[in-house]
Amino acid sequence: MKATDLEMIENNRKFIIFVVFLFLVFIGASIFPISPSNFSPLLIAAVISYFFVSYIFVALYKQRLLLVLGLTFIFNLIGLLSRVILEWGEFSLTQELNAINVVIFLIFGPMIVFLFYTLIQHFLIKQND
Repeated sequence: MKATDLEMIENNRKFIIFVVFLFLVFIGASIFPISPSNFSPLLIAAVISYFFVSYIFVALYKQRLLLVLGLTFIFNLIGLLSRVILEWGEFSLTQELNAINVVIFLIFGPMIVFLFYTLIQHFLIKQND
């Protein structure tokens, strides 16, 4: 991570936190449900977005993996709830809103962020040594 990236994130910390959390809610509302039949460019974009979110989380919350996982889970859950509220009563929602889909969805985001967060931290520590 470049020093300029860290400076920019530190100088605009509150705004960046707000944008990242809003972005996680948007991702949460956009990619539900996750299934092989629903594999789309939007899902690939979400995974790439999770990479950038993880990069920012490494700068914001160094060595605080549980906080990062919890925040990702909470804001994805808020996104899912907003999607349910938005589509309440639609037939497709009643088919897709079951316990298995919700659990898979709520585990997917934090696990991708965990993977990227760990890899980014590992390579940054290795690079700085």
